[in-house]
Amino acid sequence: TKETHEIELKTEDRYGPGDSFGVLCQNSEREVWELIVRLGLTETAHKQYTLTPDPSVKPRLLPKHVMLQCSPYYALKYTLDLRSLPKKSLLTFLAEHCGDEREGDCLRFLSSKEGSKELNDLIYSRSLT
Repeated sequence: TKETHEIELKTEDRYGPGDSFGVLCQNSEREVWELIVRLGLTETAHKQYTLTPDPSVKPRLLPKHVMLQCSPYYALKYTLDLRSLPKKSLLTFLAEHCGDEREGDCLRFLSSKEGSKELNDLIYSRSLT
């Protein structure tokens, strides 16, 4: 059985049927720094960067919680869900930016139609993150 909690929020805003809101929880300090080290961002973890869209790519709307200017640390700590299961589009993106050709090929396979069973066995069915 899953544990459930009831939370009551009081706000001055008016909400109606069908309205929704999101709750963004911060990621753990340990996991954020493990990822920063793994990505080789230790020296620039707190440097401010500006997110600029690639003009050659079809414009997509960013979620409202994604900041256009912040540090890698802030983005990993407060705006990204590090524990959610990766979507195939993320695997494809990572494959294109992977420094190891074998790892890139593996990510491309897992994000393909042919790799669906392996992806399911590897990640989704085990609920690994």
